[in-house]
Amino acid sequence: MIEVVQWLARKTSCAAVLALCCVAVMAEPEAGAVLEKNESSSPVAGEAKVESDVESDEVKVEAQAEAKSLLPVVDVRTTDGRLFTGALIRDVPSHVMLRIAGIETRIERRDVEVVTPRPSAAEVFAEKRSALADDDLVGRYALARGMFEENELDLAERELVTLGFIFPQDKPVKRLLAAVKARQALQDDKAASSIGDPTPGDSVPEAPEALGDAESKEPTRRRQRGSERPTYLSDAHMALVRVYEINLSDPELPRISVPAEVLQKAIAQHPNHPATPRSSEARQRLQKSSGREQLQRLFEMEARALYPLVKVGGDPESLAVFRHEINPQHVARYFEPTFGQGHVPGLNLLHWRPTTVPEAYTNFVALVHFEHEGHRMIDRFAPDESLLLQWALPRDLARHPAPDLPHWQPRFRSTTDPRYTRLRAWIDGLVKFSPDYDKLVLSLEAPQDDGKPLDAIDAIDASEASEESVESTDSVDSTEPAEPAEPVESTELAPH
Repeated sequence: MIEVVQWLARKTSCAAVLALCCVAVMAEPEAGAVLEKNESSSPVAGEAKVESDVESDEVKVEAQAEAKSLLPVVDVRTTDGRLFTGALIRDVPSHVMLRIAGIETRIERRDVEVVTPRPSAAEVFAEKRSALADDDLVGRYALARGMFEENELDLAERELVTLGFIFPQDKPVKRLLAAVKARQALQDDKAASSIGDPTPGDSVPEAPEALGDAESKEPTRRRQRGSERPTYLSDAHMALVRVYEINLSDPELPRISVPAEVLQKAIAQHPNHPATPRSSEARQRLQKSSGREQLQRLFEMEARALYPLVKVGGDPESLAVFRHEINPQHVARYFEPTFGQGHVPGLNLLHWRPTTVPEAYTNFVALVHFEHEGHRMIDRFAPDESLLLQWALPRDLARHPAPDLPHWQPRFRSTTDPRYTRLRAWIDGLVKFSPDYDKLVLSLEAPQDDGKPLDAIDAIDASEASEESVESTDSVDSTEPAEPAEPVESTELAPH
C-alpha cells in the first residue's frame, strides 16, 4: 500500500493521493486485517507473529516473561490461521487486547476464532511431574533441566533439592542445582541494582565454577530477603529444646548427662513428690543409674526449673530429621518462601543456613509455637491436622486449606504422596506433650545473654551449676535433703 501511494504521488495530484489513502483506510477493516504492519515484513517487537504449527524462540521468551506478570497468558488464533500469544488485557465483544513484548495489540472480534488460556509454568511442571515416578532420576533431571532453561528457577530448584535427597551422590544433579542457585543469586543482584534478568538461554556452568559461584552468591541472596541478620535461639535455649524433645523410648539416644548436683536439688525441691526417692539406698541407686533413667526421673518429678542444667550431647532423633531433611527441604525451600516473609502474619521463619543447628532449632520452635485460626502448625496429637501438612496439599483435598496467597502452589499431590507420608510420620513420632515455648519465642524478639535464657535459671546458684559439674558423673553424698528451697516464680515450661 505504501509503495502504491508513493508511486501515485509522483503521477497524480496531492488531492488524489489523499483520496486514495482515505479509501485504503476505510477498506482495510473489510479485508480482515488484524495488525497495521505488513505481514510479509520481518517480525518486530509487538508483532510476535507465529505460524500455527511452529513457535519462534522470540515468542516463547515473550510468553514466559508475560507469565510472570499478573495478567493471564493466552493464545489467540485468528480466522486466517495465525496464532498470537500475549498477556490478556481485555476480552470484550468488540475486540481482544493483548500485550505482546510490552506492546498493546488489538485484534478485532470478527477476526478471532478462539482464545485459549495458556497453562502456567507451575501447571505444566505439575502435569509433567505427575507422570514421573519418584525414583525416575533421568526423567526428573530432564524436567528440572527444562525448567532451568526456561528460567523457572524456583521450580527447577524444588525438583533438584528432592532429587539430591534421593540420589545424594549424583554429580549432574549437584552441578545443575549449583547453577540454579548461581543464576538466582545473579538475578537477585541485578534486581537490587535495577538491571534486567539474564536471558533464559544461559548455559549451565561446569561443576567446580558453578559450585563455587553458588556458595559465594547464596549468602547475599538470603540476606536480601531480610536486610538484618536473623536472631537465633541462644545456646541455652537450644540445649533446653533438646531436653524437651528427646524421646527416652528411642533405642538409641545421644549421651545424657545429669549432674549430681541437679539430682540433689531435685530431691530437695520436691521432697513430697511421689516420684522422689525416699530412702538413702534409693537415692544412691538413682545417682548411679544411667543418664536416661536419671532424666526420666526428673521428668516424673516435674523438676522443670532444673531441665536447663541437663546436657544432651547431640540432636535427638526427631530434631536430627528436622535439621537434615525437613527444614532444608520442606521449610526453607517451600514453606518459608510461600508463607513466611510476612505473607502470613506472625509466622517468622529463617532461610539462611537451613541445616545449621541454630537455624533449624529456631524454625522448629517457631513452627511448634505457631497457631492459625485455632489450628496448630505442628499437631503432635493429631498429625493430619497439622498446617505444615495441610497448607501443602491441593485446596480441594485439604481439611484446612492454605491461605489465599498469589504465588501459592501445593507441594504434595495428595495424602498418599511419599513426601506427605514421610512428614506425617515425623510429626507422629514427636514426644506427645504440649510444650510452652512462649519464652523462647519472646527471646527472639528481645534476645538475652546465652547464659540466662529463662528466669528459672537465675534461681539456681551459679556456683553449683558450673560447667565442671555438668560434665561430672561422680555421685554425691547421700545425706538427707535440706529443707525445701523457696519456690521459684512460675516461669517454667509445661511438663514433659
